[in-house]
Amino acid sequence: MFYMKELPNEEDFRPLVPEYSSLDTSSVMLFYLFLQVGSDMLTAFETYLADHGVSQGRFIVLLLLLRSQVRNNGSGLSPSELAGQAGVTRATMTGLMKGLQRDGLIERSSHDGDRRKVIVRLTSKGKESLNAIFPDYYSRIAELMNDLEDDEREKLSMLLHKVKNKMYASKQAPAAGARG
Repeated sequence: MFYMKELPNEEDFRPLVPEYSSLDTSSVMLFYLFLQVGSDMLTAFETYLADHGVSQGRFIVLLLLLRSQVRNNGSGLSPSELAGQAGVTRATMTGLMKGLQRDGLIERSSHDGDRRKVIVRLTSKGKESLNAIFPDYYSRIAELMNDLEDDEREKLSMLLHKVKNKMYASKQAPAAGARG
């Protein structure tokens, strides 16, 4: 999370420019703005989910299982596939699955043909839980983005992907499983 509420301006950086030759003030200010907006969006997202009694981690697992159900005719995912797609460690995924299974939102079963492998699927209660969240969730996202014209959305998406690709290409991205 990025907790700086009052972002620095051009004048705040002026004394630092002679000392740091690589200081690009507009880049730093844009970077801080990006961190601030992302953090504020994440906080609002987590608060919204908490109001529905679910953590971000649990919500992501349910979304991944719903997507798998739609794409793969309900075949489910292994715990390691879920961990990889969620960007968390297997240990973190084990904890998430334990709570979701306890609450009846997912089910674990043996893989056909290999009883050592486990497949995780969304239960009808898990789908109902998502269906209770989705209407207001999608409405809030639409409200957040409705001031952007279609071409602005495309441009923003292109720019964000450009920054993301640069981050991963320069090895500045978080290590796999770093989020928990």
